[in-house]
Amino acid sequence: MTADFNGDSKPDLVIANRYSNGVSVLLNTCSSQSLNPAITVTPTTLDFGSVASGQTKDLTLTIGNTGSAALLVTSINITDSRFTVVSPQPPFNVAAAGQLTLTVRFAPTSGGSAGGTLTINSNDPVKPSVPVTLTGSGLSCATVSGINPSSGLTGSTVTITGTNFTGVTAVKFSSNVTASFTVVNDTTITAIVPAGATTGPITISKPNCNDLQTASFTVIVPLCPTVSGINPSSGLVGSTVTITGTNFTGVTAVKFSSNVTATFTIVNNTTITATVPTGAVTGPITISKPNCNDLQTASFTVIVPQCPTVSGLNPSSGLVGSTVTITGTNFTGVSAVKFSSNVTATFTIVNDTTITATVPNGAVTGPITISKPNCNDLQTASFTVIVPQCPTVSGINPSSGLIGSTVTITGTNFTGVTAVKFSSNVTASFTIVNNTTITATVPAGAITGPITISKPNCSDLQTATFTITQPCVNISISTSLTGTAGGTLTVPLTVGDLTGKSVISYEFVLTYDPTVLRPQTTPYDRTGTLSSGLTVSFNTAINGEVRLSAFGATALAGSGTLLNLKFDVIGQSSSCSNLTLTSFKFNEGTPCATITSGRACVTGGSISGEVSYCITPRAVPGVLITAAGSPAANTTTNNSGAFVLNGLGSGAYTVTPTKTGDTNGISSFDAALVSQQVVGMTTLSECQRLAGDASGDGSLSSFDAALIAQYAVGISNPASKVGTWKFVPVNRTYPSISGNQTGQNFSAILVGDVSGNWAPVSALALSFDENGMNRIDSPVPSIQATFPPMIAMPGTVATIPITISDMPARGILAYDLDLEYDHLVLSLLDSPVEIVDTLSNSMIVTVNDNSGHLRISAFGNYPISSTGILLKLRFRVIGQNGSMSGLIWKSVLFNEGHTRVRPIDGSLRVVPTFALSLTPGTQTISVGNKGALTAVLSAPLPSDTLLVLRSSDPRIATAPDSVIIPAGKTVVSFEIFGRATGGQVIISAGLPQIIGSLSANAAISIDHSVFSVSAASFLSDTVAAQSIAVAFGSDFSDSTEAAASQPLPTVLAGARVEITDSLGATRSAPLFFVSPGQVNYQIPEGTAGGTATITISSRLNIATGLLNITPLAPGLFSANSNGQGVAAAVVTRAGPDGSLNYEPVAAWDETLGRFTAIPVDLGSSEDRICLILYGTGIRSLSGKSNIRVSIDGLDAPVLYAGSQGTYAGLDQINVLLNRNLAGRGVVTVAMVVDGMIANFVTINIR
Repeated sequence: MTADFNGDSKPDLVIANRYSNGVSVLLNTCSSQSLNPAITVTPTTLDFGSVASGQTKDLTLTIGNTGSAALLVTSINITDSRFTVVSPQPPFNVAAAGQLTLTVRFAPTSGGSAGGTLTINSNDPVKPSVPVTLTGSGLSCATVSGINPSSGLTGSTVTITGTNFTGVTAVKFSSNVTASFTVVNDTTITAIVPAGATTGPITISKPNCNDLQTASFTVIVPLCPTVSGINPSSGLVGSTVTITGTNFTGVTAVKFSSNVTATFTIVNNTTITATVPTGAVTGPITISKPNCNDLQTASFTVIVPQCPTVSGLNPSSGLVGSTVTITGTNFTGVSAVKFSSNVTATFTIVNDTTITATVPNGAVTGPITISKPNCNDLQTASFTVIVPQCPTVSGINPSSGLIGSTVTITGTNFTGVTAVKFSSNVTASFTIVNNTTITATVPAGAITGPITISKPNCSDLQTATFTITQPCVNISISTSLTGTAGGTLTVPLTVGDLTGKSVISYEFVLTYDPTVLRPQTTPYDRTGTLSSGLTVSFNTAINGEVRLSAFGATALAGSGTLLNLKFDVIGQSSSCSNLTLTSFKFNEGTPCATITSGRACVTGGSISGEVSYCITPRAVPGVLITAAGSPAANTTTNNSGAFVLNGLGSGAYTVTPTKTGDTNGISSFDAALVSQQVVGMTTLSECQRLAGDASGDGSLSSFDAALIAQYAVGISNPASKVGTWKFVPVNRTYPSISGNQTGQNFSAILVGDVSGNWAPVSALALSFDENGMNRIDSPVPSIQATFPPMIAMPGTVATIPITISDMPARGILAYDLDLEYDHLVLSLLDSPVEIVDTLSNSMIVTVNDNSGHLRISAFGNYPISSTGILLKLRFRVIGQNGSMSGLIWKSVLFNEGHTRVRPIDGSLRVVPTFALSLTPGTQTISVGNKGALTAVLSAPLPSDTLLVLRSSDPRIATAPDSVIIPAGKTVVSFEIFGRATGGQVIISAGLPQIIGSLSANAAISIDHSVFSVSAASFLSDTVAAQSIAVAFGSDFSDSTEAAASQPLPTVLAGARVEITDSLGATRSAPLFFVSPGQVNYQIPEGTAGGTATITISSRLNIATGLLNITPLAPGLFSANSNGQGVAAAVVTRAGPDGSLNYEPVAAWDETLGRFTAIPVDLGSSEDRICLILYGTGIRSLSGKSNIRVSIDGLDAPVLYAGSQGTYAGLDQINVLLNRNLAGRGVVTVAMVVDGMIANFVTINIR
């Protein structure tokens, strides 16, 4: 822990004593040695600008010392050799609060940018190295090393090589002609030989440099072409001519006589191929090349093409669409064939002497014209276009008919007819029977009028008028009409489609049985019928007959109910009456009407209602509703709980609901509610009280709760009514049935379901979802119910705990468990559950076991409100060695499943009978020394098993205190460590995962020797001269005392420590702290390396021990004085304003009783954060370069490592914190000194 304990305005470090009530060391953590001097450098960037190559430029910077001690600049490093320090040369000093000027020189040897870092290294522990950025650029003029090629034509490319071409602005050829050029890179330029250039040097220009000339460049004069021949010397337009000669490279044009330009290819310097262009005429070919006169070849003869001739055509006449064959010569290349009237035809050139053409529409009799490019049109002999024969009509039969009927049309020339349409332009399907007969089907939508016949190249032809006739309209009455006795009956008259039939009136006569039906005073109802707008008259004077007529001004349209007739039902149940239309007319007979008479029968009344659950209203399906009477009836409620009893007579009835099965929702939670009602902790509703009366005696008692709990686990009891259904009312009675009785509802009660948790089977969800959890949609975290993995030996009693988590504040009054186990491996004891010291201690627990299927219910008046063991199951292990039983959850319900549960299965494996022993059974070890124990099993175990070690006294520690015995192994060893002297200590070993195993003990005694370790690391008996050590033993003193001043005393609390080194020299050790069992001391300066003897003498005892003295034994102090965990350290924060603050890294936690880490905030990027670590055994390191500190794997630059300078034996290490550590939390600090690894400590980085 860090604080200013001595009032010197500097943080102090207190290291707790683990074995007494005092402290081991009081250390001041800051001294002037470790924080002064302080370097400043201005500016931190020097820019020398542009300096010509070979020249120099000097700039200066100021080095200041704001510290209180002299600043020693040990060295100055520069990464670019073009920059040097002129003066002063290091090493040199800067006095405290002083400053000096440093001169730096830039001497470029070539052009281009220069840059580097000047690093000033000093003895400033906070900023041992200060970087300064150096920049500048050198200027270089161009040089030329060569040109390639050294000669070329105008337009060719020349490559110039040399140096420093970057920045060149002009390239000129001899005669001062400027060329286009490209600076490829600093050593290469490419230039194009310009027109007008002559032989001579090339001149290069660059700003601020003299013009530079290359060697002479020779400009070559071009060669003009000559012609030696053309081949062939004649050809058609489009043919190829080969011209031979010399110097054709660079030719730009080839033209034929009449100055027509041709396409051409320069094959090589002596050959050109050209294509004879359109428009060319016989004459020489002209060749053109830049800088040369045009050149002409010998004359080339252009050949004229062959034009076609006609020798005949076959046939000489034909219909439009027929094919004509034309014969002749030179048809290849023909581009068009046209018939008389200039109508273009499609044609095919079969070969050079044959063309086939199709007679086009619009063609007329006359010659056929053939066209070919570069030839006059050519005409054949006349071709006669034949006119087709058009149809005539002589009659239709029949002349009228219904839609869909067939009509036969007779006439002539029907072959080729393509369409038959009825009036209103409706196309009909038809068949051409022969050239004089067509049959057609009257299409839908046809109306009265002529039929139209169409044939290509002929005018449409119409027949005489064909009359569309209408079908009769059907009037019908249903044959399955029913009416309730004493009620009314509506008789609909249903009519077919009247649309378009001009119906404005109708009349009819209806007969009926007057003993069954009686017309109402107004025996009809027009509402919603086709007759709603008609005037209606009727006559019911004749018993058993209704006469009725209706008319209106608007024609009726549509189909449906024409009119509703109204009757009173006066007959008995099951009596019937025919409803006969003896006559019916529309509009005095047009359209005609077809009649379908009907029938009506008398039914009894009905009873309907719903059955709902009494406690939590919901529909109850599957209830049998029985009506006792004449005739009897029954039905079952649907998924909505509704029922209807139809077809009842008019006499007396009793309606009774009954139901069996479908008995979900009963659990121990219902028993808990009954129990709470009995003792007055809650008040149940009337429905709940009826459901809780499990015995059926009309009252509630704890006996009812017990019966419900038995039912929940499947135990039957003849006195129990649980699982049966009750209804309120029990039944309903009716003296007579007249009409329909509605709203005759019942309430259902499932005996035992006091909470009202019942739901129809269709609404139930599985106990667990796909993740093994109750299907409860709740944001509350789930309860975890866990079986552990267990191991047991045959014949032992296995007590298996069921643990639960996240139980507090859930209000759990009851639970129901359903699980499976292997009854061939485990046998449930007669007392199967143990509730003492469990969460079920105050609950009533009921158990039902059925050969491996175990059901448990538990309830109580007070809720479970904690986490732990719910209860314990007790089995006898009957399985053989190697057998195993799963402990598998089927369901886990707390408060009937209203809480989410995550079940975790377990298992029990049977292992052979075995014994456990510890060897050796007794031994003696020295204080601070280690011993060994071995645990031995008499037989191997099938799986990894935990072995737990316990010491009866903290004077003996085990390392570790638990180990895993691997599967198949029988032996495992561990270490014991003597902390203090005293009597005998017992070490015990046990196997908590194994049921029925025995523990084993070993007796350990501790002698009176002295054992010393590093006071920082506590790791070993190897310590360094001048380091701080701790000795453990007994009877060192009869009191406790800490040193109060420096230099440290050599006698404290009556005790003296002497070190005899390997050379035999004995020295008294400075003492920090003395207690009866511990001494903190410093290894005296000058102690030789090797094995040394420590002797602690006092009034009570003289104790000795051995030490291993080495030059280095690095150790880091921890805040809790055990060499582990959070470091004993401080952080310094140097701000950009020059401020310096100390910050602790640990603080005392009263709850935990130890130091815990304070997160270190790395702050802004301008803060410089240093970690000051304290240790011992470090000061004799070979050099700062041989100490390495890493934090969470990242190197931490070491600014200082050595003696703290104020406190005896204390060393200090200053490191710079890496900003990449931000946000990493607890990180490990590792230190290696001259290859030796110190103990690990930690800090916390925010």
